[in-house]
Amino acid sequence: MLEVENLGVAYGRSKVLHSISLTVGAGEVVTLMGRNGMGKSTTVMSILGLKDKLHGNVRFDGKDITGLPAHRVAGLGIGLVPEGRRVFPNLTVEENLLATRRPGPWDLNRVHGLFPRLSERARNMGNQLSGGEQQMLAIGRALMLNPRLLILDEATEGLAPVVREEIWSSLETLKREGQSILVIDKHIDRLRQLANRHYVVEKGRIAWSGDTTALAAERDKVEILISV
Repeated sequence: MLEVENLGVAYGRSKVLHSISLTVGAGEVVTLMGRNGMGKSTTVMSILGLKDKLHGNVRFDGKDITGLPAHRVAGLGIGLVPEGRRVFPNLTVEENLLATRRPGPWDLNRVHGLFPRLSERARNMGNQLSGGEQQMLAIGRALMLNPRLLILDEATEGLAPVVREEIWSSLETLKREGQSILVIDKHIDRLRQLANRHYVVEKGRIAWSGDTTALAAERDKVEILISV
């Protein structure tokens, strides 16, 4: 579904991505791991058309989307849960969800079924929510796009353990329903349970890749690559 080939990106004269290549198949959950500042979020922003590329190609469902503006990439069916959540603080929970609504099976009732707390907080403003509730809202907002591919950038960072488990459970539900997902995170044990394949980024390059069996066999190596 998603094919990234030899992606290179620079900030001014400083090259931050060096020929990144990765794929996400239909119905797959794929992870992108690595220490802070290694290029994970830049990779995501480049896929979405939010960073200028030096070289490389991005294809979605066989179509070349290299250089397309972000709104057109989103319109093709890629939904983002951004790092830091970025909910609209002065809109209610319901307004946040409806703001991104596109036709499809994901609607308010279905999002409320995945995250009942959002139904309870429907009339609260975005800035009145806890960090965990904001993360649920950010995921629900992305699902209201009815995306074919869902990308989550640090979806569990900074959350209390009980809330983090609720987020992981929601991702497992989405996987069972056949949702294609690219997830950036650092929790190897949870990622190993959730995902089919894994990539590790180090200094703007893919330093390791493999399936879940390979990750279990080479866990120590991957731990070293992603440890702070």
